[in-house]
Amino acid sequence: MNNIKQIILKMSSNIRSSIKLPHGVLFRELQENEEQYQSLLDDAPVGYFEYNVHGRITRVNKTELEMLGYSSKEVLGRHPWEFVVEQEESRNQMSSKLAGKMFPDKEFEWSYRRKDGSTFSALCRNRILRNKEGKIIGIRSITQDITDFKRMAAARRKNEELYRSLFENMLNGFAYCKMIFDHGCPQDFVYLIVNSAFESLTGLKNVVGKKVSEVIPGIRESDRELIEICGRVALAGKPERFEKYVEALKMLFSISVYCPEKEYFVAVFDVITECKQAEAALRESEERYRTIYDNSSDALFIQDFEGRFLDVNCVTCEQLGYTEEELMGMSVTDIYAPEHSALEKDCFEAFRKNGIAIFETAYVAKDGRNIPIELSSRIIEYRGHPAILSIARDITERKRAEKELRKSEQLLKDTQAISKVGGWEYDVVNRRLTWTDEVYRIYGVDGSYDPNEIRKDTHFYLGEDQDIIAQAFNNAVISGKPYDLVCRFNSAGGEQKWVRTVGNPIVKDGNVIKVVGSIVDITEQKEAAAEREKLKTAIEQTAEMIVITDAEGTIQYANHAFEAITGYTNDETIGRNPRILKSGRQDDAFYKGLWDRIHTGNRWTGRLINKRKDGILYTAECSISPVKNEKGHIVNLVWISRDVTSEINLHEQLRQSQRMEAIGTLAGGIAHDFNNILYSIIGYAEMGVDKAEKGSKSEEYFKEILTGCNRAAQLTKNILAFCRQEEPVMKPIRIQPIIDEIFNFMRSSIPSTIEIIKRIDPECGPVMGDPAQIHQVLANLFTNASHAIQNAYAYGHITVDLTETDIVSGYHVSLKPGRYIRLSVSDDGCGIKSKDMERIFDPYFTTKEPGKGSGLGLSIVQGIIKNHNGEIMVYSEPGKGSTFNVYFPKLLENTNEIENQIEISVQSIPIGKENILLVDDDPSVVKMLNMFLEDIGYRVTAYADGREALEEFRLNPSKYDVVITDMTMPQMAGDVLSKELLKIRSDIPIILCTGFNESINEEAAKAIGILEFIMKPVEKRKIVQLIRKVING
Repeated sequence: MNNIKQIILKMSSNIRSSIKLPHGVLFRELQENEEQYQSLLDDAPVGYFEYNVHGRITRVNKTELEMLGYSSKEVLGRHPWEFVVEQEESRNQMSSKLAGKMFPDKEFEWSYRRKDGSTFSALCRNRILRNKEGKIIGIRSITQDITDFKRMAAARRKNEELYRSLFENMLNGFAYCKMIFDHGCPQDFVYLIVNSAFESLTGLKNVVGKKVSEVIPGIRESDRELIEICGRVALAGKPERFEKYVEALKMLFSISVYCPEKEYFVAVFDVITECKQAEAALRESEERYRTIYDNSSDALFIQDFEGRFLDVNCVTCEQLGYTEEELMGMSVTDIYAPEHSALEKDCFEAFRKNGIAIFETAYVAKDGRNIPIELSSRIIEYRGHPAILSIARDITERKRAEKELRKSEQLLKDTQAISKVGGWEYDVVNRRLTWTDEVYRIYGVDGSYDPNEIRKDTHFYLGEDQDIIAQAFNNAVISGKPYDLVCRFNSAGGEQKWVRTVGNPIVKDGNVIKVVGSIVDITEQKEAAAEREKLKTAIEQTAEMIVITDAEGTIQYANHAFEAITGYTNDETIGRNPRILKSGRQDDAFYKGLWDRIHTGNRWTGRLINKRKDGILYTAECSISPVKNEKGHIVNLVWISRDVTSEINLHEQLRQSQRMEAIGTLAGGIAHDFNNILYSIIGYAEMGVDKAEKGSKSEEYFKEILTGCNRAAQLTKNILAFCRQEEPVMKPIRIQPIIDEIFNFMRSSIPSTIEIIKRIDPECGPVMGDPAQIHQVLANLFTNASHAIQNAYAYGHITVDLTETDIVSGYHVSLKPGRYIRLSVSDDGCGIKSKDMERIFDPYFTTKEPGKGSGLGLSIVQGIIKNHNGEIMVYSEPGKGSTFNVYFPKLLENTNEIENQIEISVQSIPIGKENILLVDDDPSVVKMLNMFLEDIGYRVTAYADGREALEEFRLNPSKYDVVITDMTMPQMAGDVLSKELLKIRSDIPIILCTGFNESINEEAAKAIGILEFIMKPVEKRKIVQLIRKVING
């Protein structure tokens, strides 16, 4: 430690030499030569004062006054301790010294306070003053200002502490050595002092006092140069700094050597092996950096904190269009786009605070182009000073791509919104579900809604669909099974929807890592589909035929009604043209007009005569409408048609009915007059029979007249019944006479080339039937047979058969076993096609040309036969003819009451004497009845005018026993007359006769009060029986 103290004292010799310590010498000289130096007190460099036994200052020199800042007057007579900071301690010490209790020669230090209030440190030394007797009379005090000394001493201590700390804590190795010479040549050296860094750097321990050759054997041979350098410094005293690889230690050192005194040296060193390696790496790094810097695809530049360019790479020059020399004289602010200046300022302030900044801005090139860039800046050290390294990446293409991306994303967003398609992704690893904006809209929630909270997205599905979607999603996540579902859905706002949701698992290394999918709001499609389904159902179930074609007429769709009416299946229809239905009944000009109108974009309506697949014609009421696209071009045609064949037939039937009504009206008028004529003839003939001699020719003549009249009356009755279509009047009848009548009736209307053959069994029994309706059956069958022959040949035969037959069980489902009368009408005409056989009894079905048949004939025939509990059967072969067999149940009751329709009764006629009021507008009838009734005893009053008869009866109501009146009279009808008569006399018997009248029947007549209703002509026996019946009650 003494050696260390000596080194430190030598290193601080300049400081020590500047500090003077004269107080010891001064004290001694003052003691020894007090009187000699008295005169010099005022000029002394130290303060001096004396104070007496009372402690008051009696003497003070100039130096003391200057130190305190007082004058002698202000000091003399005062206590010394008044000027000391430590007043109490100073006073006590002074009192002790004056009392002889304290050794006075001891140096001590006080802090004095100047007049201005400042303080200073002073070193004091006191000496007791005694008189000759040795008694203390005062104290002499010398004061030296040691403020500077104390400051310098403190600085010296601090330096010594600093040097010691430096020595002990310096990272460099330190060695103080003595050089060993041999004849002036360095041979070795001894370690005198080393610090701890020496040991830690070299790894050498306990080297102090040892030679280097002992510590590092072989060093004099391997590292001779090191010893020579140190020896040179120790002799010459000139410091040296060098780097040396010490082979013995395998280390590279950086060494500084200087000489503190001859033959001694101090070595301060550092091991720089790693440093050199780092420097090499740094140089390599700098070279690599420079290569990257110069060859970077981005602009790189270095600037100082004022923005001035310090270095730029070639890309910066190329990007901005400036040369390197031009940029070196510019600032970064010179190239900023003006609109970004505020942003640049904010970013630079943030950069100053954080030391790094990344932001987007824009530079202006030399040619004025704006270059969008991404700027990344950080603080670096450049050439020993802090600087800013910036990387400016041209993001023009990125900006364009971002713009396109934003455009694409907006397009996608708009497309999703328009198409109502939302996208979603589920991260299986992180269990995180992500939605696009459209999904939020579909769910009816805002962007703050978190679908990941307990997988709440499944709660929006309704009913069992909630379990279905949850199961499908779990299968996708666990098993990698995709799904595509349509589900019912209820949004957050309560809006019920239909959605289609699709999930597609993404698998990596055999594991599902995510599921991506979409959700589509298909409510409108569902509703539209439902509407379409309704429309389709309506179209499919409508009775109208609906066909959709392209603009050229190729069929693309046909509903069920089309197939049902035309007979063409959907497979046979699609791809073909509606011309497959052409019947040939409408010419090319007709169809040209149709297509010309459609091609001009107008709707065509009209009737088409078409042909079914089976060849049957039908009439369709048709509407063809063109469908146009947004450009106005015709793309489709919609054909809506309705089979109006039945309507046409109904209209024909109506016309036929109207014709029949007209005929019936005409026939009724004729029948009325004709029956009146017959009534007269029959009456006179009956009277002729009564007057003629029995068995005479006259009687025979009159009977033939009656036979002809009765046939004429029956024929008239049949005509009237046919015209009126009356309810059948069922009674026991024989069919033979009806066949004879229809033969005579039809003969004149059938061509003479057609022969009628009758095969009538005269023994055939009676049936229960209506003669008029059976007459109608025969008329229809005869007419159809005649047409069948005329359609095939110029001539032919119609055969009528009537016979009895037995029907056994199972022969026909509608015929019960038993005895039947079979009526057959056969022809050898064209026959009936097999495809028409099933429809010949359908209403309005006909194979005749339009206007030549109503199609009602056979349907009416079948209806009449069914009403008679019978059946009609047909057998036909095309080209050979047809046979219609009609079966009527035979009447099995007593048939004695069934008389021949032309038999004339010759029974006796009841006579009478009563008064009869006869009213009829036909004079011949009045004359005939008057003569006949008067001949058998009745008194008759006759009138041709009902009004006259009413007046007569009003005058003589009790005169008449019975009234016989015609129905149809010009002035007053019979029913009106009867009402008036009954008003006068309610019990008057009335018989109403009529030849034909649709306004009244027997039931209506009796409702008025008329007792009997009879149709003309009437046999005289029948009229007399009725007279007796009403008179006798």
